[in-house]
Amino acid sequence: VTHGSDRLAAIALMRTALDTYVIDGLAHNVNFLREMMDHPRFLSGQIDTKLIEVEFGLNGYTGYKLNESQEKDLLSIAGAVHWKFSEANYSLGKAKMPSSIPFVMELSEKTHELTVTPSAERSSLLHIAGADGWKRALDVSEWGIGASSVFQALVHGDGEVRNAIAQLVGRKLMGSVLQYNGSKFFVGAAV
Repeated sequence: VTHGSDRLAAIALMRTALDTYVIDGLAHNVNFLREMMDHPRFLSGQIDTKLIEVEFGLNGYTGYKLNESQEKDLLSIAGAVHWKFSEANYSLGKAKMPSSIPFVMELSEKTHELTVTPSAERSSLLHIAGADGWKRALDVSEWGIGASSVFQALVHGDGEVRNAIAQLVGRKLMGSVLQYNGSKFFVGAAV
């Protein structure tokens, strides 16, 4: 339960609560609840007991689907997390970190090339550029590595600034499992 100065403020707090909620090992519906926080009918308060049937069909809710902007945000987050892993690996080997690192990412069975470049002024500001021309700037406040699995940043892209939260749920040989908007996504990564 969240409380705010009005309905939309309470919904914004609930989005953050669901995005940072850590639950592992059992089935849950956090992804459905998170999607409802962005659903136009829920936001307007026009909800009833037929909402799921009307909005999602007879099969009901079948999972979260990223739109193009969210996909780029998630790729940027994954790029930032893997850049941080690379930074740690370079410091262990006492080698100089390159000024930018190109990555090949795989998400939803599609391959994406991107480059992560840290700002010279602030180590928490990263510039991400997709090979097909899209760009993001991430102002990172939490890295999601270490004691906390929560990654949080302000994302500048597509003409707007928005808060992005993801959880680093697991690492695999060639990538990471990130929970974003309540759903888990495997993002493959190679340098």
